[in-house]
Amino acid sequence: MIFGRKKNIEKTRTVERFDQLHVGDLVAFKFREVLPEGLSGETLSVESVNTYDYAGQLVSDISLSHSSGLKVNATFDADREIITFSHKIRHPEIIEIFDGDELASIFDPDSSPAVLNLRSDAVSADREAWVCERYTRTLCEGQAYYYSEDRRESGISSYEDDSTPFTYHELEGSSDHHSLSIEIWEDGETEFFAEISVSLTAVESYLTSG
Repeated sequence: MIFGRKKNIEKTRTVERFDQLHVGDLVAFKFREVLPEGLSGETLSVESVNTYDYAGQLVSDISLSHSSGLKVNATFDADREIITFSHKIRHPEIIEIFDGDELASIFDPDSSPAVLNLRSDAVSADREAWVCERYTRTLCEGQAYYYSEDRRESGISSYEDDSTPFTYHELEGSSDHHSLSIEIWEDGETEFFAEISVSLTAVESYLTSG
């Protein structure tokens, strides 16, 4: 009896959800008024995938880049099907667009309510879409860990030196789409991120790198 040989067929990886993206993949977005220039109607590539650990809940942090040089990070809430884009705001700009006393109140657990009012006249044109008029603190001194690697397959490590602990604050914007996140690292470095959240329906298509 002669047996035919089975051909080895390589399985092609497909992406059907935002949280399935890997380095080298492309994601195209539809035109949305809420999305800033460089995101609305544009295609971005995945540069890296890292991981946040919020009390045992792992969240993939997907770094995206556009040919214009724009770099943003994105996380995906599967339960609400919401994508949140974050864009870092440098310290000199933070001091310009927000009041110093109001900023200090954000870091004070005893300050309530802790709010930030935007100095609209100090906001540059390229930043305007990323911010809103007013922010209110919703979380103070949260504790989390950061992994500089994709841990979707491996989960949380039992080795503390695999992750970097940090403290964070969250602020809700006066619009439905905006928020602000502040991360404070062990060495004292403080990072501010302007955030915009949109429905998953803003994605036009995905293209895998293979």
